[in-house]
Amino acid sequence: MCEIGWYLHMEKSSLRIGADPCQVFSALYHEPGAIFLESQRPSFTDRYSYIAWNPEKVFEGSIAELNKDEFFSFISSCSRDYFVAGYIGYEACQWIEDLPSPGAKDKPNPDIYLAAYPQFLVFDHIQKTWSSWHKDAPPALPKSYRQRSQSGSSKMLGFNQSKTTYLKNVGHVLDYIRAGDVYQINYTQRVYFNCRQDLFDLYLRLKQIQPVSYAAFINLGKGTVISGSPELFLRLKQDTVLSKPMKGTRKRSREARIDRRLRRELKESEKDQAENVMIVDLMRNDLGRFCEYGSIKVPRLYVVEGYDTVYQMVSYVNGMIRNGTRVSDMIRATFPPGSITGAPKKRAMEIIYQLEPHQRGVYCGAIGCFFQNKMTLNVAIRTLELWDGQGVLGVGGGIVADSDPELEYEESILKARASMMALGIEL
Repeated sequence: MCEIGWYLHMEKSSLRIGADPCQVFSALYHEPGAIFLESQRPSFTDRYSYIAWNPEKVFEGSIAELNKDEFFSFISSCSRDYFVAGYIGYEACQWIEDLPSPGAKDKPNPDIYLAAYPQFLVFDHIQKTWSSWHKDAPPALPKSYRQRSQSGSSKMLGFNQSKTTYLKNVGHVLDYIRAGDVYQINYTQRVYFNCRQDLFDLYLRLKQIQPVSYAAFINLGKGTVISGSPELFLRLKQDTVLSKPMKGTRKRSREARIDRRLRRELKESEKDQAENVMIVDLMRNDLGRFCEYGSIKVPRLYVVEGYDTVYQMVSYVNGMIRNGTRVSDMIRATFPPGSITGAPKKRAMEIIYQLEPHQRGVYCGAIGCFFQNKMTLNVAIRTLELWDGQGVLGVGGGIVADSDPELEYEESILKARASMMALGIEL
């Protein structure tokens, strides 16, 4: 995920490893602090996967316990000398804006987990080469890799709200839109399940069902995060920042003729274009807080990307950062991602906290890495939080003036389908 160059504080070594990234991580995933950031749809812009383990420092906890200045300091100071990776949960929005109290917390995993690693591995999917970055000696690598296990099972437990409640709250969102409070709100619900299976095997099944560009596996010690996110929140490379907001979804069909029609339908949908461009404008505004005047561009608008179960509409927004801008400045200006809040952003977040019964956790936050002045963060959608044989998945969608509550409910279920398929659960 993160584009890495040469830096003073770490040395680079070329490696010969006769295994792919998943095989290598299969020998490490059980270790607390092990993290895997994988580009499952390699391209020249998304060509690297990263593996890190044995962190030297960890910043984790709940928003109520942690200090926001220490959080931003951890990113700025540690990323000069370490590979910093992990997640920033949605509830960090409370550090950015003055918001109402959130709903109940329904899982024990920390709101924020960031770890500083003195070594990490990089796999270049284009060149098919491995390299190691390390502060001291090159890290000891596993000499053998585990075989996949197909044992285990999962069971659906239910949602955090009934369909009736979901439709009623979408109706409340539409009332706010008609009253002029907001133009769009991303309303979500949560799916609970038991999971009695090997978690890295679950990750591999999810990859097989729906590969994405910004996948992640994080061993928290007492919990696990598995992300199958297709959406880029922020990428900083040299002096350019890129965001790829994703709004607009259609299910796919196994019949080629119908599948082509669904793709064209999404591409030409005025509703989905309106939903997408609202977030594009929001991101342009957020990037404008730290980019050079006149540098913000939208080089691609309404691009339809195909995944195994869905089509998604994506746009590209980029800009040139001003001199002196720090990574912490960019997070303050843009977090949480606009595609999972709404517009105007602050009012949308206030309404989300009024209507949603539970905190979002990692879901709708950001997962990724920081190194020196480089950064890549996904939007933590299609993301599973797991602990003690239990798990939760958040799903939702953008509500705009002409949204149909029934169709919005169906879209939220559609977005859960790949993860549920990987778990062996039918929705």
